[in-house]
Amino acid sequence: MKRILLSFISTAFLVSGSLFAQDSIPPFVPSGKVSATIFTSGEANYEGDSLTNIEMSLKRAYFGYSYQPTKELTGNVIVDVAGLQEASNNVTLNKRFMYLRIANAVYKKNNSTITMGIFDLNAFKLQQATWGNRYIYRSFMDQNKFAQAADIGVMLEQKLTSDLTMDVAITNGEGFTQVQADKNFTYTGGATLIPNEKVTLRLFADYTTLSVAPLTIGSFISLKASEKFTISGEYNYKYNQKGVDNNNLGGLSTYASYSVDKKVKLFARYDKLWSNTLSGATDPWNQSKDGSAIIGGVEYTPTKGFRIAANYQNWNYVKTTLDTKSVVGIFAEIKF
Repeated sequence: MKRILLSFISTAFLVSGSLFAQDSIPPFVPSGKVSATIFTSGEANYEGDSLTNIEMSLKRAYFGYSYQPTKELTGNVIVDVAGLQEASNNVTLNKRFMYLRIANAVYKKNNSTITMGIFDLNAFKLQQATWGNRYIYRSFMDQNKFAQAADIGVMLEQKLTSDLTMDVAITNGEGFTQVQADKNFTYTGGATLIPNEKVTLRLFADYTTLSVAPLTIGSFISLKASEKFTISGEYNYKYNQKGVDNNNLGGLSTYASYSVDKKVKLFARYDKLWSNTLSGATDPWNQSKDGSAIIGGVEYTPTKGFRIAANYQNWNYVKTTLDTKSVVGIFAEIKF
């Protein structure tokens, strides 16, 4: 009898404990979040040995709102306020233009993510995050127009294993600042492999259905040599740039960072851009822009959401008649 009573009491405690544990799980509560990111700088610009301009500017500002009505669904809107240099009566005016940069719905279920609307493409998102200094200088593919940063369409991301993720997308191909201008679309695909915490690999390609179809291929590797030091590199090639037959572009970018401590980081980068020489020509078709860049500096993060960097940039053209361009400045990112 005593054994039966003890068994009954034990079972009752187990059942009540299970019910209590289930009741203690908090129900999902819909929530939203406002965000903002601001890029600003003070810089001196040189051509050759001549100082051409000293400016203080607000390069860009992003203002956004994200709302999650269910566990699986999130809606995002981000407005992009950018400056565009325009000449008026021989005076350069930094006018402001506002774009709807992000407007999408993201549905996540298990290992699948579907994004519809205007969204950031995965062409160089990982590279840009690894470079980590978008407020100072764009990532290579963005800077040299190898692919769109954002566009309107639909994207599927699928986590195949714990190490491997694949993504495919169909977009308009005109970018987030323009509406669909034709019946052509851009098809993109990529794969990201992270076998361990020290190595990241990515392959990417996109194809646009113009009469002379542009094709972009890209590869990326990042190695975390230690807790403080990371080195990365990417190689990209663009066939039929802007739909022009045989106007091809190639390029590579390598960058590294070293964390002195939690607040101070050193960074450096080298870019190289080249183009092919067309039949009957003596010089590469893009020689007025081909060349190499050297970027370096030190970044200080005094508090969360605020970064400031002293930076030097140098662009050396392949065309020897063009003066080297360089920038010395203080750049800052404010994020909240």
